[in-house]
Amino acid sequence: MKFSISTMGLLVAFIASTSASSLHKDTLSTRGHLGKDDYAISARMHRQRRAARESRRSAGAAREFAAAKMVSKKARRAAPKSGTTTEQPENLAEGTATAEEGCTVWHTVADGEVCLGVIDKSEGLTVDDFYGLNPAVGKDCQDLRAGLAYCIDTDHLEETLSTCATKKVKAAPKVAAKVQDNSGSDNSAPEEKEYKEPQKVKPTPKPKEEGNNDKNGGFHGGMINLANVVAPDWCPAADPQSSPSMRSGPNGTIDWLNCGLSQGNPDGKWNPPMVNIHDVSVAELSADGVFAPCAPYFHLFRSIGAELDIPPIFLASFAMQESTCNKDAVGRDSSLGLMQITKDKCTDGIDCLDPDYNVRTAAKYFADTLKEKNGSLLAAIGQYNGWSDGLTYNQATAAANSGCCNCQNNLDYLHQFLNAWAQGREGHSLAPYNNLAVCG
Repeated sequence: MKFSISTMGLLVAFIASTSASSLHKDTLSTRGHLGKDDYAISARMHRQRRAARESRRSAGAAREFAAAKMVSKKARRAAPKSGTTTEQPENLAEGTATAEEGCTVWHTVADGEVCLGVIDKSEGLTVDDFYGLNPAVGKDCQDLRAGLAYCIDTDHLEETLSTCATKKVKAAPKVAAKVQDNSGSDNSAPEEKEYKEPQKVKPTPKPKEEGNNDKNGGFHGGMINLANVVAPDWCPAADPQSSPSMRSGPNGTIDWLNCGLSQGNPDGKWNPPMVNIHDVSVAELSADGVFAPCAPYFHLFRSIGAELDIPPIFLASFAMQESTCNKDAVGRDSSLGLMQITKDKCTDGIDCLDPDYNVRTAAKYFADTLKEKNGSLLAAIGQYNGWSDGLTYNQATAAANSGCCNCQNNLDYLHQFLNAWAQGREGHSLAPYNNLAVCG
């Protein structure tokens, strides 16, 4: 049979159309018979694909954020703080993280500088992280040494801490090299010095009992003598009362002692009333009550107090408030001994934990501060806890959310000292502010 070209074309088109229609029907038939499991698999695959797409987007955003953060960090390092460097120095403390281990910034400690001052130069490093990156500083940073460089920043903190944790380091030498000041700066490696046993301070002899009839050093009890006190007109009333209470006591209310500083006015400035040391009320030092732990050092408090015209119970109060009369106490800021004196007050070769040296140094510091403050007792006691004229509530509590919560100023310090400890009473419970409670 013969077909024309047009007839043949029509036949081909008809066959193609019929095949496509049949195929479409088969496809619809197959889809129409999907079971529940088939639909579940299909839906699960869809969710997995969508999750993968979202993960890729999130990863991209994270990389962009990390890159931006790194640029910002590099920009801050471009202008390092005094004593810091982004080039690994030669005077590294033993065990301190190196550049190979991930450290990116180091700080060389200056004379008189303590751990918190070093940590403040970092980019948000916590106290525990600093100890981890610099294992040679020891527990509570007691082995921080002037003239040595310590790691204060890293791009990979956890990895670097893990590496440093495996190191075994020797104790730092007891005597640190002297560091020159900025006028003739010399950041070379510290000179090695031979270790010498700490000098023993000549002990203060215990006074004979028959010559010690006035154990209160000529200071009086009762209540504060307000006749000689000069206070700003806007200070709250002193309102002293015979027995200590939560907000008052023989030396006035906490609001009067803290005049100008309050939580209600967080930017208000402390302006302490002018109180003379001989006008406040103090009790006689006795081992029968809260000062029992201090009894071995009473002869120091009395003898040194008499030399410097300081009530013996004041020196015992500093010791109880600061260390609970523990002669071996070491604070997180490296303060030392009974009176928690700072390391800058310890000269080469002197054992700062020696009770005689520790008490005498603290008492001399307090007496000198009293002179500098023109006899203002409240200003001198406050300075012992880091207070300064014009201190505000915001400044005093600024460290609450930092890596060193206990570095806050104790806003109950004056009240606890004068209305509790100086009266022979336990002081920590008198805490209207209790701002250190958040530190745990």
